[in-house]
Amino acid sequence: MILVFLGPPGCGKGTQSQFLKDTHGFCHLSTGDLLRTEVHSQSQLGLQIASTINNGLFVNDQIILDIIKKSLEQAETRDVLFDGFPRSLVQAKALDNVLDEQNLKIDCVVSFSIAEDALVDRITGRFNCVDCGRVYHEKNNKPQVEGICDTCGGKRFVSREDDSKESLEKRLKIYYESTYPLINYYKEKGLLIEIDSSQNLDNVKSQIVSVINRF
Repeated sequence: MILVFLGPPGCGKGTQSQFLKDTHGFCHLSTGDLLRTEVHSQSQLGLQIASTINNGLFVNDQIILDIIKKSLEQAETRDVLFDGFPRSLVQAKALDNVLDEQNLKIDCVVSFSIAEDALVDRITGRFNCVDCGRVYHEKNNKPQVEGICDTCGGKRFVSREDDSKESLEKRLKIYYESTYPLINYYKEKGLLIEIDSSQNLDNVKSQIVSVINRF
């Protein structure tokens, strides 16, 4: 199954992606995680990506496409979840072509909706495991054991530099200009399912499981 998660920054895409990875064995392709891995390598490309991300902007399409192609080819399962990609109609059409080359197609697109004022609370409370990138929240999604990552056991955590109110405003502007049109694109293809992500985590998880059980 090929699944795509759409939604503004802070809507819960990463949290729900991790849930499907842990419980259903999905290969979680998060462009954010893939790009951060490159940034941590301190390569020239990584430094370029870091500057772009820290300014609240999106990374060049071709860079992301190359990373996605490589990751898709290396995936050990055909149950793949795209989180944070595509972010534009150009990327969406390019992804269709990449999948077609491998005799794959998108089965379902989940669009998460949430009020903007709630996004500020979610974004400013987020923090990540330094070692594996897993996302947590200081109020509603803490590690099961305080100070220890549920996924890798890491003990180092950090708040992302772009998780500020000012950066969020920039990212939301770009989202509504570039990514929001994808909702109609996938709706016209009959692939779109909308979920209100302002609900509690368990309700959202239950709805997502109901969606994937259809396939």
